[in-house]
Amino acid sequence: MKLGNLLASYLLSACAGAFAVEGWCAEAEAAVNKVTDVRQLLVAAIDSSTGTARGEFVGPFADGIKKKFRSDAPILVAISTEKRFAQEGCGRLKMVWSQDNVVLPDSKEPHRKSVEVGLNYCRDGMPPRKGAP
Repeated sequence: MKLGNLLASYLLSACAGAFAVEGWCAEAEAAVNKVTDVRQLLVAAIDSSTGTARGEFVGPFADGIKKKFRSDAPILVAISTEKRFAQEGCGRLKMVWSQDNVVLPDSKEPHRKSVEVGLNYCRDGMPPRKGAP
């Protein structure tokens, strides 16, 4: 394991524990992987022995989200596998998008915001075949 990845893994485990500090943990999470297409993380989670993948969403679409919510903080995506299906390379995934310092239209104060999405997904980008789970 590369030293950078080892350090990022250590920081992420600290963020998951009692020593989480907002902002500091966001930077540690973002150091893991930068992606312009979240499907890379979905496949990485399916292929991972832990069933997880994390990264920072970057690129033109990310820039649009940052502009909309008036935040330059990284857009973080965490994927976890809730269930592996019988169909090879498929599972029920939980995807959590989060960003610090988000300012919503009806708010003056910045806050950490997150959105959680669940989906059935396969390595080929399709949902599992009917009856496969």
